[in-house]
Amino acid sequence: HNNTMTDAYQFSGVLNIHWFRNDLRLLDNLALCHTEQLASANGGILLPIIIFDNSRVYGSNVKSKLNSSLKCGPRRAHFILEAVADLRHNLERCGSGLIVK
Repeated sequence: HNNTMTDAYQFSGVLNIHWFRNDLRLLDNLALCHTEQLASANGGILLPIIIFDNSRVYGSNVKSKLNSSLKCGPRRAHFILEAVADLRHNLERCGSGLIVK
């Protein structure tokens, strides 16, 4: 049985959530590997999520304490959005998906 994102909405067993915060890698992401192992061991589903914090990522005027520059300018925001799109695509290729909030 392939535990996919659509299964997560109808699943009544153990839901193993992996929250992508700063590390958007798949290949050498130790926390993600641990969550995958837990899901395999407990027969549950792995549910990858990412939650954007507007104060840290984009659309804010939050300044760095070091040099008073914006913590996230337009280029960085664009890079992050591309990285999340790439992450979602790679997860979908593995039969999963990504919840973005």
